[in-house]
This record gives sequence, structure tokens and C-alpha cells, in this order.
Amino acid sequence: MITSDERQQLIKWIQSHIEQEELALPIQAEQFLPADWAFTLEATPYASKKAMWQLIPEAQKSETLAVLREESRHELFKAVGKKELISVALESSNEQVVSVLGELSRPVIQKAIEELPKKDRAVIKDALEYDASLVGRYASRSQQPLLSGTSIGEARDLLVDQPSIEAIYLVDERGYYQGKVMLHQLCYCDKGQSLLEVALGKDEVVLASEKVDNLGSIFKRVQATELAVVDENNEYIGTFHLRDVMGHVEAFYEAKIAHVGNVSDEDLFAPVISSARQRAVWLGINLLTALLAAWVIGQFEATLAEIVALAVLMPIVASMGGIAGSQTLTLTIRGLATGQLSNINIRLLRDKEFKVSVINAVIWALSVGTIAYFWFGSPGITLVIFVAVLVNMTVAVMAGIGIPYAMHKMKIDPALAGSVILTTVSDVVGFFIFLGGATWVLLD
Repeated sequence: MITSDERQQLIKWIQSHIEQEELALPIQAEQFLPADWAFTLEATPYASKKAMWQLIPEAQKSETLAVLREESRHELFKAVGKKELISVALESSNEQVVSVLGELSRPVIQKAIEELPKKDRAVIKDALEYDASLVGRYASRSQQPLLSGTSIGEARDLLVDQPSIEAIYLVDERGYYQGKVMLHQLCYCDKGQSLLEVALGKDEVVLASEKVDNLGSIFKRVQATELAVVDENNEYIGTFHLRDVMGHVEAFYEAKIAHVGNVSDEDLFAPVISSARQRAVWLGINLLTALLAAWVIGQFEATLAEIVALAVLMPIVASMGGIAGSQTLTLTIRGLATGQLSNINIRLLRDKEFKVSVINAVIWALSVGTIAYFWFGSPGITLVIFVAVLVNMTVAVMAGIGIPYAMHKMKIDPALAGSVILTTVSDVVGFFIFLGGATWVLLD
């Protein structure tokens, strides 16, 4: 077993030799697991990815490919070629095959499936019928359920040659889920009893249509290591194990962090043109929103020319609203992501945040107003900035709830564009109230 520091040193050594076109590995690399190779590939610049892939032992390539992050796998497909990687992917378990093939086009998927053994084709096709965001796609279908009427003795005989499992899952003649029997129960139950007689009285399940991002909270609630996956008709689909949840949870929160900077689909070492193109979209959207704020300011050009102090104080109005709104935006997105926030309690959060915003808005509007009065000695400017900060902070907080909730209802990830829209609202409202109020109070 190698430590994180040793792994980093090995990666550095390997990459330096690749740059010198020396395709060799140190002895320590023999300790690399597929997860280590995946980490190494993700930390490798695009130009060297193909050479790094060639260094991975053949026996570890299929699992390494499955462990890679989606965006890194996509870049590897471009660097190495689809044909080679698909051949490697088809040597994996069915669950790993699904995770790799799911990113390809329908014709390519169909052609790849035809190369699989006949017994695996239906399993892969069934999994790919589910959207990439749903549990049904990733459920393990390797363990076959037993009929609920099977006796304990028969079950013992059937499981002699089976790999290590935690539980036996039961179905009736139609394939509908009936419950599960923990493996240790077979040791002390009468062999003449049916499995259904000793099945657990209360058995939690996961719907195949459940969002895979919600699995973390589900397993935390039920305190289980493995759950049966069923469809809406209670027909048995497969199982989902806690160890597989961890990868999805990690990917989910990494995506949330990436969404904050609007680089969610970008590999760390993606080609320069690819990265530039992806980021350009959001930079363009941000420019449009900035131009909208600039247009609002332009409508009060005469006011700014008459009262220069307003230009000094404008950033304060926008900043106070932006910070207040961002705090609520973060809370709302977290609530939506964890499932704590829904139609049932959104109004309660709105009412609570409104009261919080009013208290903070009054306190900080008074503070800013006092500073403005001693700075410029103008009661008019003091009144205008007091009202602007008060209104903008309150509006921004309400937008911090409304924007992510509305995006969530429209099936858009609020972490992706919520901050951009919130900034626009805060700037436009703040500048309009501040400059419009100044025009009305100070110039008329």
C-alpha cells in the first residue's frame, strides 16, 4: 500500500519520463490499484494521456476506465480512441460497462452491446433504458433473486458455488419483490422452512426511478449496507451497495463545487481550445448581465455627473445585496441538494429568511447611512443610500430563495447559474433604487 505523498512522487516520476519519451515504470508502481491509475490519468496533461494509458497493466485497464471521472474519461476517449477503449470496457463487470457505454452515442452503444455475451446483452440494455441520473442505471444485476417459496435447505445448496453475498432477495413467480433473508439466518433456521417465513419483517427498498444523488441520504436514514432496487410496480431490478454510493456522492459534490465556477463539464487537463470554448459560454452570459447593469447606470448619467459621491457609494449598495443574497442562495441550494427543502416547507424558509433579511438590512443600512453622512455631510445622500441598501438586501435575500427554487422546478441545476442570475438581480435592483432615488431626492 502506498501513501498519498508516495503516489504523487510516482506520478511526477512517470510524467517526467513520458515527456522524455521513456515509457517505463518504477517498481513501486506495481502497488498501484485501478483507483491510483485513474487518479494518475486525471492528473496527466492531455498530450501525455495516451502514453500514460499505455503504461497501465492490461489487467487493470478495464477497472481503471470505469473508475475515471466522466469528464476525464471523455478526454481519454479523444486521446486514445473509442475503438480501443470500448474493447477494454467490454471486459469489465456489467455495472462498469454501463458507466462507460452510457456516455457514447446510441449507434456506438448498440454496436458495442452486440459484442457482449448473449446473457449480458439484456442486462446492459435494461440498465441503459434508465436516465444517467437514476438509480436504475447503476443497480447491480449480478445477483439473481430466489423464489420466496424456496426452502432454507434448497437455498443452502444453491449458494454453495455463489460468491460472497450479504443477503438473499426474494421474488414471487411474477418477479415482484417479497423481501430479503440475511445470509447468517440460513445457519440457524430449520432447512424445511421457506425463505419467506424467515424474511425480514420490514425491508427498505430503493426505487429505480430515484435520483442517484439522493442515495447518500437514503442509506444514512435506513442504516443499511445494501438495498434492493425495484421499479414502480415493485418488480425486482437488482441491488445497490453502500460502497457504490460513495462514488456517486463524491461525484455529486464535486459537480456542485465545479458549478460554482461554471466549469462542471471540464477535465482538469482538457485541451486548451476545449476549455476555452466551454468557459467562453459563461463568460459571454456574464458579459450580457454586466451590460444590463451598465445600461441601468447609463440611464442616470446626468445624476452621476452632478453628484460624484454617488459613484463612490455605488459599489457598497451592490456588494451588500450580493453578499446577503449569496448567503441565502447557498442555504437554499444545500437544502434542495439534501432533500431538506421542498414544496412543503419552502414558504417557512421564505418567511424566516425575510425576517432575517429585514433585521440585517436595517442594521447595515443604518451603518452605511451613518458612514455616508459623516463622509459627505449630506442628509439627502444618507437617506438615499439607507433606502437603497435596505431594499436591495431584502430583495437579494428573497431572490436567493426564489431563483434556485424556480431553477430546481424547471429541472435546471441551481448551482450552475444561480449565482450569475442573483448577481444580476442584486446589481440591477441596487443601482436602480440608488440612482433613481438620488435623481428624485437630490436633483428634483
